[in-house]
Amino acid sequence: YITSGPLTFNGGTHTLTINEGCTFTGDILIKGGAQVTINGKGTIRGTGQGSVIIVEGKADGTKLTFDGPTVTGGTGSVIPSVSKWTIWGKVGGGILVCRAKGNQNTKVAALEFKSGTIQGNTANAGAGIFIDYRCGFTMTGGSILNNETKAWEGTPPQETFADGKAHEGGGIFFWGNWNGKSGNASSNYGHITGGEI
Repeated sequence: YITSGPLTFNGGTHTLTINEGCTFTGDILIKGGAQVTINGKGTIRGTGQGSVIIVEGKADGTKLTFDGPTVTGGTGSVIPSVSKWTIWGKVGGGILVCRAKGNQNTKVAALEFKSGTIQGNTANAGAGIFIDYRCGFTMTGGSILNNETKAWEGTPPQETFADGKAHEGGGIFFWGNWNGKSGNASSNYGHITGGEI
């Protein structure tokens, strides 16, 4: 399945199954309080125009439960709530969990990572997974492999506050709430520190 996307889930409860041997090519946006489960053993391949999966919330219970597929081909996105503190630029090549614009002070979006693989993604920070401020992340299995932070190509737009550099978190960068129980992060590359996390 190919979409010029992104495939958007806005509110409600949904399940997306990517069967083994199948590839979904496109980006996915989860917002508006949507509760989404993505499962199966297939592949989700991004368009190369941003994060493969964005989970964006505003104190509305937006959550992704991820259980099985491989996510690859992401290049990261600028988080909606930028400020002078968010110098990373494009983040979350594979999965970006973030606040909606203007939302600063409440827990807003969450990712529960049960199984699957995040590999072959790039971003300025958090090339595999980026967890924004006040967002939640629970990992009970799965693998984060062979992701890399890279510098912004060209000069970042001034409104992004990005410094254009490659930052930490080749595998995972979290600025939110972490609950890690098991899983594997290896062979990720961060150009400053934190190749894995």
